[in-house]
Amino acid sequence: MRNFCIFFIATLLLTNLSCSEDDNNSSQYPKNVNIEYEAVLSKNVEINITTIVDNETQFFEGIFDSIFSEVYVNKEVSQGTFLRLVYEGDDTFIVSGSNSQNWEDYSLELNIYVDGEVVANETFTITLDNVSGTKFIDYTFN
Repeated sequence: MRNFCIFFIATLLLTNLSCSEDDNNSSQYPKNVNIEYEAVLSKNVEINITTIVDNETQFFEGIFDSIFSEVYVNKEVSQGTFLRLVYEGDDTFIVSGSNSQNWEDYSLELNIYVDGEVVANETFTITLDNVSGTKFIDYTFN
């Protein structure tokens, strides 16, 4: 009986602690944060990048010197705010056919930072077979 009472009291305490943590998380929102999107490439290439904060989308295209970065300063977010960073390769290099013989694979690292901390990260190898594909990472505020 004593073990049952100890188990019952421990269960009540743990349940109470877990509920109070959830209450504290929901009271954090809305809040202002700094958001940084970053694409790090192992060589200079022409790419298309899209950044998304909920329904707010920005599109960037061009040749980037190994690093693409876009920063949102003091952005208000709510619980459930959705972030996405999208890479789209540009296959115009291989359209003529003969350029495919000069192709060199490259690496792509996608990062999303919130207040200086990495919240989403993935590294991809871009090859001749997948250069025109889409790669993305996302993060949702909980």
